[in-house]
This record gives sequence, C-alpha cells and structure tokens, in this order.
Amino acid sequence: MRDRLAATPDIGRIWQIESGVDLQRFRPVNREISSPKETFILGYFGRMSPEKNPLGFVEMAERIHTMSPSTRFVMYGAGGQAEDVALRIAASQARGAIRFAGYVEDPCVAYAAMDVLVVPSLLDGRPATIIEANACGLPVIASAVGGIPQLIEEGRNGHLVSPRNPERMVSLIAGWLADPESFMALQRNARGVAEARFNRSAMLDGYEVALRESLATPARRVLHIGEL
Repeated sequence: MRDRLAATPDIGRIWQIESGVDLQRFRPVNREISSPKETFILGYFGRMSPEKNPLGFVEMAERIHTMSPSTRFVMYGAGGQAEDVALRIAASQARGAIRFAGYVEDPCVAYAAMDVLVVPSLLDGRPATIIEANACGLPVIASAVGGIPQLIEEGRNGHLVSPRNPERMVSLIAGWLADPESFMALQRNARGVAEARFNRSAMLDGYEVALRESLATPARRVLHIGEL
C-alpha cells in the first residue's frame, strides 16, 4: 500500500508505522534446549478457520511425526473449524503427539507451552501472533503469504516454510536439537527483533508524530479510491 500511494502524484509525505505490542506483557519465559534428546514442541495459536489452515497444521504434524517421532504439537484457538480439528486429531495415528488445548484467555499461556510458533496460513495479513511470539522469545515458522514475509527476517526471528514442506521443518528441528546454542541464539534474536520493530510505545510515538505533522500541514484534495 505504501508503494502504491507513493506512485500517486502529489500524495505528500507517507508514514509507515509498524504494529507493536506491550513488551512488558509479552516477554520471554525461561526456556532452553539442554540436550538433543529433549522433546521439541511446535505450536499453533490462532483462529480455527480455513484461511488460518489449522487442519493443514494437523496434516503437517502427522507427516513430521512419521519422520521425527519425538516431536510434539499443541494447538490453541477457537472458531468454526474447532470441532473439525478436534475430531481430526482424535482420529489421527499421531493423536498421542498432538494436543488440542482449545481457547485460552491469555495468549502468553499458549506461547509458554511451545518452543516454536507455526503459522500455516493460506491467506493472511500481518498476524499479531508473529509479533507476540517474537516478543516472548519464540521463533516463528510461517507461510510466505500476505504480509508475513515482511515480518520474518529469515534465520533471525524465524523461517518462511510452507506447511506442505515438513521435511524442511524436520531439518530445522534436527539442527536445533543438535546445536542447542544456535536455537537459544534464535530465541534471543526473536526478542531483539520485537524490541527493535514491534514495540507498542514506538508505534504510539510514531502515530503522534504523524498526526501532529499532518495537522500542521495544509489540507490536500481528498483522493477517491479510483484515483489511487
């Protein structure tokens, strides 16, 4: 949208302000992998609806489980597909490895229960879950759809991986378990990205600056949608 507006004649100054979260509320808990034999937990947290692809997460979990039986999975969320997801897990051969936790009031409870957040969306914008997870020190594995690639700095706060590529996820997990320090560095970097880019205080300051400058600028002709 910024690029499209920038191409409009006489549009004036454009502000792009990143979404932010409360970094005091969303903060890391003490988690680390101390041994390659430890169980690794991939998590889903979000609306149970087709565009978020929770059933795709279950299918992904089933395929990962066949290649990495020690890996575990947890799903949090509610929505129209919640019952379908629960039934699918109950009928799955990997049901012992997948926990359906349902709705949770506090997102931090969900993030504390997983090592990596997986966002398998088929259609999305800029999911708040990615920002919140990073603030909690959680790396994110996400689909490269919508605005998600703008949130993920490859190898720094997560990875862009299709849920249809479980082999890549298994490879990542194996590398982290073999080298726990590399995973802990990824956790630290995830928090660092949140502090640098996803700070709610910085977001509000940015809005204040933009609004004050806008109020001090002479009014321009209103553009209609067809002119953009």
